Amino acid sequence: DEGAQGSCGRRDGPKRRRRRTLQDVLAIQVEDIKSRYRTFSPLLKRAMQDNPNESQSRLLLDRILQDVLGYALNEIKTEQKIQGRAADYVLAPGGIDTLGIEAKRLGAPLRDKQIFQATSYAAYAGIRWALLTNVVNWQLYRVATEDKVEADLVFALDLQEGLDGDSAYRLMLLSKAGIARCELLEKLWRKKVALSAESLIA
Repeated sequence: DEGAQGSCGRRDGPKRRRRRTLQDVLAIQVEDIKSRYRTFSPLLKRAMQDNPNESQSRLLLDRILQDVLGYALNEIKTEQKIQGRAADYVLAPGGIDTLGIEAKRLGAPLRDKQIFQATSYAAYAGIRWALLTNVVNWQLYRVATEDKVEADLVFALDLQEGLDGDSAYRLMLLSKAGIARCELLEKLWRKKVALSAESLIA
């Protein structure tokens, strides 16, 4: 059957599937985060009407970490302490401490002194990333300890607004799949530093 032969007289084999690029993989992961969050968001909306206490707020955050961000229970450490500093949570995908979390009651104001609480444990534990959250508002910091402890805000999210493309991407970066590619967080942080007023003036 000549129709089944290629131009050089060879039979064509099955078509090769195009290899997925990193952008393809990330797009799939972002859509997965959006889908998971859509399933969770009605629970969050009901909770905001009920004004939950801190322990109820922790249960909500637990659900987000597991059901939306994909962490296994044994990758979520609670009430971690080191050198007098404490973290409400430490996320440890694959057993490696990667992200410290300071968690506040749902909707509680996030204040400057709480940034220190969020980042001081990370600094003493040698963890590069720290998160301050009241379940709906998320502030991610990059912690540096070369000369002194410094914490730079990488991004802030408001889950009350739902997830557009940018916020879904940023939430994905905090997921188990995203943290596995922590160079993406580094890239986002470097971009923010490069575009800061200080850098542009310099």
